[in-house]
Amino acid sequence: MIKTHSVSTATRVNWNEWHLPFLDVDEKVQLPLTSQKKVSAGRVARTSYLTHDGKRDFDKDIELHDSLLVGGHMSPFGHVAKPDQRLTRTSNLRGWLQYRVELPDQGNFAKIKSSDRMLAGLNNDESLLNFLNSLPA
Repeated sequence: MIKTHSVSTATRVNWNEWHLPFLDVDEKVQLPLTSQKKVSAGRVARTSYLTHDGKRDFDKDIELHDSLLVGGHMSPFGHVAKPDQRLTRTSNLRGWLQYRVELPDQGNFAKIKSSDRMLAGLNNDESLLNFLNSLPA
């Protein structure tokens, strides 16, 4: 990673532009901005647990985006961002507005995930689920 970073060249992003990892210039022309953000987030996630097989498939990337959103896996949505002139902090970045803050209920997993799915993830500890649901958003 250090070697790759040392030979890479940063691309400037203007104030109202989005940083869209893994999106080619022609794809930015081809897709509306809402789809660009979804495709980019899907591709960011894909690097976490799958390798790109050399094929770019917008539908598969958006499908992965939607699956991550339903599952409450928000990390990939933080990599898609645009500079924020207010230099305030959104999530873990200062000076950037992350795509994840645009998503409904991004900070309240009880609204994103069904109670049944959350309960399964909590080893069926219903008292813990009730506690988590009682916390303020």
